[in-house]
Amino acid sequence: LKTTTFWRNTITGDARRYQSNAAALNLIAENRNAHNSDVLSVDFSPDGKKIVSGSYDKSIRVWDSALNLIAEKQYAHSGVVYSVAFSLDGTTIVSGSVDNSIKVWDSANPRSYNATEWEEV
Repeated sequence: LKTTTFWRNTITGDARRYQSNAAALNLIAENRNAHNSDVLSVDFSPDGKKIVSGSYDKSIRVWDSALNLIAEKQYAHSGVVYSVAFSLDGTTIVSGSVDNSIKVWDSANPRSYNATEWEEV
């Protein structure tokens, strides 16, 4: 996909042409209420079947690839969760927070969505 955009400086009248060869992205899934506050970090599991997210609301949530909630840990940290990632084998999740802590979570067998608690490893 090739697009051309023209910009004109409203003060000087100079015109510039920008050309892009970028392909358009197609939205596959969206959840506009994934957390109660800003989502600051997301990561796909190595097999591509799960997504982990960390938020300003101090929670960590695990989703399937269609963004259906699988598990969550409310107040995973006492501060904002700035970073989450799956391990290379997908069995654990690591999270980092402004509370100066790093935590490792079991992702192989997260408790159900209704339980809201995970085991720390």
